[in-house]
Amino acid sequence: MLPSIRADQVFAKSCDHYVSRLSFHQGETFRLLWGIHDSDDPVDDLCYTD
Repeated sequence: MLPSIRADQVFAKSCDHYVSRLSFHQGETFRLLWGIHDSDDPVDDLCYTD
């Protein structure tokens, strides 16, 4: 079950603004979580493996 609130309702600036201040892996994780509501299959997106 996804949270009922979206990231853009909590954070005042764009996703890229916050990602630019994080390390690569933290930024990619933050980006995935930010866009979880826009994904067709959020569970599959979060279970990404290389």
